[in-house]
Amino acid sequence: AWTLDDLQEAGAFGAEAADFLTRLARSKANVLVSGGSGAGKTAVQEALLRATAKEERIMVVTMECEFLLAEHPRSVVWELSPDRSEVTMSDLVNQALKSQPDRIVLGEVRGGEAANWLYALNAGVGGGMVTVHANTQVEALDKMLALARLGSDWPPRELARWLVAARPVVVQVGFEENRRRVTEIGECVGFAERGGEVRFSVATLFDGRQLHYQAASDELLSRLPAIQRRREA
Repeated sequence: AWTLDDLQEAGAFGAEAADFLTRLARSKANVLVSGGSGAGKTAVQEALLRATAKEERIMVVTMECEFLLAEHPRSVVWELSPDRSEVTMSDLVNQALKSQPDRIVLGEVRGGEAANWLYALNAGVGGGMVTVHANTQVEALDKMLALARLGSDWPPRELARWLVAARPVVVQVGFEENRRRVTEIGECVGFAERGGEVRFSVATLFDGRQLHYQAASDELLSRLPAIQRRREA
């Protein structure tokens, strides 16, 4: 069972970033945890969830259960069953949306369930978290858009609007100096279309060494009042 304190002690980030991640987890901001194979995406997601309020009803939808939230008595983990091949991740996300959740959390997103998750966020369920296999923050957003297209007939521009409207914060993890680290944190702040392609814009909030409070949107800062005061100081 990973906590943010555990990850800080393991050298994944320093005290300032740990404080920011704790506030981020409790803020109900939407979070994508991105990284390559074995980079520690699930550990970071688990640690963020353990920092949330204990009374929250957290619906975790996953292909394979990798952690339980025993300290969150109202949390529920739904795992795909090999005996029910007709039930998909998209089905479980849709059912989670009907279960009065405070958060909908997915394990690694691999298919059209990305569209169902984005719909849930834009239907008013905040604090969503997913992991996605990607090597950069922009690549993570591109992949979420590509996967959402597998589960929706909406045009790419409309799906990109859904993604930007969710204002996800991308926590990028990777290897530095032979240890797993949070290498960047960024906020998706918009997109542009060029040559028929969607290109996302990401504001850097943490560059691996230092936090950049001034780059955060007013919407994110309104969820993090302590950081609002620090930016104005």
